[in-house]
Amino acid sequence: MPAGAPDADRLVFGQVTTADGFVVMGYDIPGVQEPDFGKPGSTRRANGTTTTEQPMFVSLRIGSLGEATTLWERLTASGAVVESLASSNWSPGFGIVTDRFGVTWLINVHEE
Repeated sequence: MPAGAPDADRLVFGQVTTADGFVVMGYDIPGVQEPDFGKPGSTRRANGTTTTEQPMFVSLRIGSLGEATTLWERLTASGAVVESLASSNWSPGFGIVTDRFGVTWLINVHEE
């Protein structure tokens, strides 16, 4: 975050990439100060905007729609779908789900 901006001392994005191309990225949500995991449903979509009380999201960039679908099924089995896994302008598969522990995941397929 730029110096002097609200939450300037917080992490904006962090990313780990494995040798086989699996990417996990986390980022802070501006304005949310205290972790409050364990509240499935606290992240939601309304009027084209994602709103949340969560302090951060975890984003996964996955190499194929098949892999993403398998992970999606596991996360949604006991979680809450925020935005269904579907084709988007930038990806053959994108979705948002809050798992049973209250962690919100952004699943993004990046086929090469």
